[in-house]
Amino acid sequence: MKLLFVCAGNTCRSPMAEALFNNLVRERAIPDKFSAESAGTDAPEGERASENAAQVLKEDYGIDISAHRARQVSAEMVEKADVVLAMTKAHKEKIVSYFPQAKGKVFTLNEFAFGVSRDISDPYGADLPEYRRCAREILAAIEKIIEKIGARK
Repeated sequence: MKLLFVCAGNTCRSPMAEALFNNLVRERAIPDKFSAESAGTDAPEGERASENAAQVLKEDYGIDISAHRARQVSAEMVEKADVVLAMTKAHKEKIVSYFPQAKGKVFTLNEFAFGVSRDISDPYGADLPEYRRCAREILAAIEKIIEKIGARK
């Protein structure tokens, strides 16, 4: 199963989600069954992950995202993904407007994980504690998703 995480710029939330998801499936020895990528609805192509996102993932989770480069979401990415997980309802709506054929497989992260309509707020420009809070919120949703899709191995 391939997941595509999407936020606006692909420099904070979605790269953190991609890295946290791929790290967890590696730790659980199921990377051959699941993988994730990330992109942005308004991504500045080639931009690095935000400094604070990289620092939080390195310090708190031992994950290095220094090689990450922002990518604009594309029809090919959406088509290849089994599930597209947007960080906010607005991102979800934008993806569906760009790629209407994907409507049935586009959800917000919290909608897919918990069945609730709650956005993952953007930490861009915020301090490290806000990035840490955001990473914990994303991780909780990802753990729930892995639990849900893991049952379908």
